Amino acid sequence: MQDFREYLKNKYGTIENLNEKWVMHRWSSDYDSFDQILPPSADTWEHPSRQTEWLFFQNELIYLNSLAPIAKGADMNLYWLYLSHKAGHELGHGAILSSCGRPNSAGRTTKKLAQDLEKAKSFLENSKVKSKVALTYSSVSVVDFGYFPTISNLDRNVEERLIENFYDAFRHQNIDVIETEKSLYGYDVVISPMLANLDDEGFKDKILEFVNNGGTWIVGPLFDVMTEYAAKYEHAPYSILEELCGAYTTYQLPVEEKEYTARHSDGTKFNIFLGYDAYELRGAESVATYENVPDLKGLCAIAKNKVGKGQVNS
Repeated sequence: MQDFREYLKNKYGTIENLNEKWVMHRWSSDYDSFDQILPPSADTWEHPSRQTEWLFFQNELIYLNSLAPIAKGADMNLYWLYLSHKAGHELGHGAILSSCGRPNSAGRTTKKLAQDLEKAKSFLENSKVKSKVALTYSSVSVVDFGYFPTISNLDRNVEERLIENFYDAFRHQNIDVIETEKSLYGYDVVISPMLANLDDEGFKDKILEFVNNGGTWIVGPLFDVMTEYAAKYEHAPYSILEELCGAYTTYQLPVEEKEYTARHSDGTKFNIFLGYDAYELRGAESVATYENVPDLKGLCAIAKNKVGKGQVNS
């Protein structure tokens, strides 16, 4: 919303100029400031000028959102759809080209992007963006949690939870999202939320080597909670996570409650959600303790443990 207002402010300069161009004096609809302008609503009649500007703004976002991955080190953009459907029930889906092969507004914006990237070809070919932080993703775990909901309603929209609860926090950071099969070479920090099985795609051996060689691994929540056969472990809540973390899991609360809080050792308070494990330290250092979680208040919520030349935070 604020970006839309900034777009209008940059284009019109003053709210008086916008009112004049949009003929807002008709029906006494003048705006007093740009802060009053909202994006159009799909189920409400809207002023045609505002709808038109919203469309122009969206096209500008296509340009910026297409440029951002390249600026952060991506090799290419994949557009869906490239060509509109010619038949079937999804004819309304947007695309770069119409079903007869003619570019629409998004297509024209994409063409401009291609022309601008061509101008920057030399720079792009001779520069490289390399992230030192990786966030792991497992398509297998998405399926496992869908069939094996360790927390109530977790089987619904697992990927949406990953995006909203974890990936969104790094949206504007230089961070790689990688499948568990990928190499960890070159990273300093690996973050692994909601990875059901530690040995997914040989991840166990790679992460142990990574940590022992000096890497920092941030683990959880809902990590290493099931075998490769989608069953729970019998000897402990996890396969080897307790050993790596230098802690013993004394209590687990498998619920989702976004009002629960914990406090870092430096006094910073923060919200926690999506399952709660309380630890008895066995060589590890407490990084945070629970505040208002039933039966867990004062217990260790996050532990840090030295492993080889690196460390594990869980």
